[in-house]
Amino acid sequence: MKKTILYSTFILGAVFGISNQLEKVESETKKAEVDHMTATFVDEEELQAIVASYMHGSIEEIVLNQHRQYEVTVDQDGEMFDVVIDSQNGQIRSFSRREEHIVQKPNSRAVTIEQLDAIELALETVPGDPEQIELIERDQKWVYQVAIKHDNRTFNVIVDAYTGVVLDVNHGQES
Repeated sequence: MKKTILYSTFILGAVFGISNQLEKVESETKKAEVDHMTATFVDEEELQAIVASYMHGSIEEIVLNQHRQYEVTVDQDGEMFDVVIDSQNGQIRSFSRREEHIVQKPNSRAVTIEQLDAIELALETVPGDPEQIELIERDQKWVYQVAIKHDNRTFNVIVDAYTGVVLDVNHGQES
């Protein structure tokens, strides 16, 4: 009889102990869920400051993804960047430049140099008589191809239509 009471007391104690442990685990789980749901997020003003500390540009779009990270699209001088920022601590998780091919029309902001300026820039590189100028797309950017005749040869000078930098000189054919 003593053994039965002893075993019964032991079993009841174990059951109550396990029950208390389960209640404690459930309580901690609920607390973690509430903490997760009420966590403070970095606001838009803070996001702008975070982005500005790494680059100059304007934020075009902000999306909070399922991982509680902000996916921020930034336009910097016509180039688009994707920045992923932790929504709670503001740390940048990833940063990448978009490699999409966007064909820009010649009258868009990708062309800031006028034809006459491109000719002058080309003549500084190769003196001679300009014969032809053409706006073309090369390596995903707009450039002027300026044909200059010098010493019975025609040179093609490539000028970036946005920056005005001479990118290339093709020592052309004899004329």
